[in-house]
Amino acid sequence: MKFVRKRLTYANVMSTLAVFLVVAGGSALAAGTLGKNTVGSNQLKKNAVTTAKVKNNAITGGKIANGAVTGSKLGGGAVGASNLAANSVGASAIADNAVGGSKIANGAVTEGKLGPGSVTESKLGNDAVTGAKVKDGSLTGSDIQQASLTQVKAANVYGVTFAETGAGSPKILNASDPGIKSGGCFLVCSVEFPRNVSECSYTASSTFTAGGSGEPAMAETFPGGTSDTVLVVMWNDEGNLTAHDFAMTVVCPTTS
Repeated sequence: MKFVRKRLTYANVMSTLAVFLVVAGGSALAAGTLGKNTVGSNQLKKNAVTTAKVKNNAITGGKIANGAVTGSKLGGGAVGASNLAANSVGASAIADNAVGGSKIANGAVTEGKLGPGSVTESKLGNDAVTGAKVKDGSLTGSDIQQASLTQVKAANVYGVTFAETGAGSPKILNASDPGIKSGGCFLVCSVEFPRNVSECSYTASSTFTAGGSGEPAMAETFPGGTSDTVLVVMWNDEGNLTAHDFAMTVVCPTTS
């Protein structure tokens, strides 16, 4: 014991105590005495850093490797518009057929958002494009199939040929609408239309050469006794009333 006491110094005691603490509870000691930047990746065990140990908002974009976050890593509805930087998502980052109609906000797709040729016929649903969605002046003759125009009835424009002379006259010929009828003639001919034409404009021209010197006859149109009737009167080149065939065009305003 005397020998031990002679060798027992303050330094010896502290050294022994340090060894004891390291062996018995070294982790507690290390946590309180580690200096800045002393723990690196080699000091961390595999899976040592859990979600609870990561500070909120501590991981920024620079800490995530390109391509590291895939679709399976994102929860449903996890990424909203406010989470995306402007122009951050390019075409190559979107899977084919990934964006459906329900994912596009109303009015979100404007002219500047569509690349040339990006919207093809197969991308549009039936009746998806209405007249209101077509830019004024954007459709030219080359955009319209000419043969299809014969299938379209211009509801505000009427054309008709009227035969006042010859067998079976008076009668309607080549009417643009089957509702156009003859109202008969007695120097003045009446043509009946399937709508109100009182606000429309009328023109008529003779298709028959009258008597006198052989000059073409003149025609004049004016409203009839009812709103669906137009009257046509003819003169020869000498100013006399005469009966002959004529062609008529009626143009109505789109609001009538």
